[in-house]
Amino acid sequence: MFNIFNRRKPIKFYHPELKPGERIEKVLLEFILPELEPLGFRFLKSELCFVRTNGDFVNVISIQKNKWNGGNDVCAFKPYLTIYSSELPKYLGISKTKKKIWFLGDSAEDIDGWIDKYFDNYYNLAAHDNFDLIESFKHILLNVGISYFNNYTTHNDVVNHYILNTVRSSIAPSLFDLCQMKKDKVGATAVISWFEELSENPTKKANQETLKEIDLRKDKLNNWL
Repeated sequence: MFNIFNRRKPIKFYHPELKPGERIEKVLLEFILPELEPLGFRFLKSELCFVRTNGDFVNVISIQKNKWNGGNDVCAFKPYLTIYSSELPKYLGISKTKKKIWFLGDSAEDIDGWIDKYFDNYYNLAAHDNFDLIESFKHILLNVGISYFNNYTTHNDVVNHYILNTVRSSIAPSLFDLCQMKKDKVGATAVISWFEELSENPTKKANQETLKEIDLRKDKLNNWL
């Protein structure tokens, strides 16, 4: 006997007739942008990303399309969250050749708390009910994603993040420059001390270019008025 309770909910697709790129863009414009605009984001269609200024930095939500996308067989995308400074290149006088200096960046799976049953390295509009997936993505982006950005609104937030949690010493020159731009001698001194402590570990030795850059920063620190 047919059991009506075993019926599966039919999957609802959103514009499956569109090419994957057009479909993903339509989802972002119609469902995600209205939620992000009140938070200061704007959508850059050419780069498929949302951008806003937040404190000392620029926040970017980039959408990467799956290279295997095709029709309604695979229509997948992955969000990346990144943080950069557009002011630091201007301060250093290098903005003609370098518009951005990046400080943080993670794909969704590497962000603490980004746990979503619809996310399996990618969000795939061809595999799930599109409206359920969109609501889930929207919820986690507005809660986990925006919280991630709001953890890093000042130069101190970023400097402390690296000093307390990571060992990527190659970022040290840029962290020093950030402190110098903000006239934060205490922070700049902490960056140099952190770098020197890391350098004592033979497995964390910095490359020669970074060492040369740090020597220049030490000179700046010694001459700091």
